[in-house]
Amino acid sequence: MERFPQNTAPQRRRETLEDRGRMNAERVAAAASFEHLYNTLYGIGTITNKAGKVYSAGEVVRAIELVRDGEANLNTVTSAYGIRGKVESLMVEEARGAAA
Repeated sequence: MERFPQNTAPQRRRETLEDRGRMNAERVAAAASFEHLYNTLYGIGTITNKAGKVYSAGEVVRAIELVRDGEANLNTVTSAYGIRGKVESLMVEEARGAAA
């Protein structure tokens, strides 16, 4: 009879969290517009950064809106799941569209 290691549950939990983080990052990267990004964030629900700080989707969307309105710096948006980078690229695209 084969025996399983005693402490495999924490390892499986860590892998599951890492998989979820990877999937969420892929979903964020696929957003083609701010509306799509917002819908993605609300679909994710809660966003946890590497330090363990948890944000609601609404908090992140509000932070993004403040940046878009010029009332806050881009660094105020969490970089979890690549969100800050996605906001930056969408803002560049938005600026190009406005300049055209």
